[in-house]
Amino acid sequence: MTEAYYCIFSTQAMPELGLVRKEYRISFLFSGENTAIKLTAGETPLKISYADGGDDIFSPIRAKKATIQLIATSNVDLGTFYSESDRECMVVITEGPKTIFRGWLTAFDAREPFISLPYPFEVVAHCGLSSLKDFNFSETGLISFNTAIKQCLAATGLDL
Repeated sequence: MTEAYYCIFSTQAMPELGLVRKEYRISFLFSGENTAIKLTAGETPLKISYADGGDDIFSPIRAKKATIQLIATSNVDLGTFYSESDRECMVVITEGPKTIFRGWLTAFDAREPFISLPYPFEVVAHCGLSSLKDFNFSETGLISFNTAIKQCLAATGLDL
């Protein structure tokens, strides 16, 4: 997978509150060879939260989701990110050099208003942990704990 689209934005420093400026990069990776196109961040470009289980620490799966707000222009619109597969577009979010989120774009969570360009739209990416509920271990036979973890991560599209 190669980067087809990316968005770079930063937070404002507020020394009086002890907050430093942070730079983020959101990369949208698709299969095939792509020439990366820069996207414009929306007013609230990124929100990473827990999906489904909320903040309940006793929830069996605490999957994360990233809600990303972008601005549709003549170069790109929501249709660019629509897919019928949950594994067509990988989203990688970095804070400086550190990866803070890696997941898959889910098309049915996308929202856009029906107004003329430019306008904000949102897409949502999930980390893939919630897809493990459909993973069948009985077909794999007797395996070690490490192998089970590797197989689970592979099922989410991630690795160690």
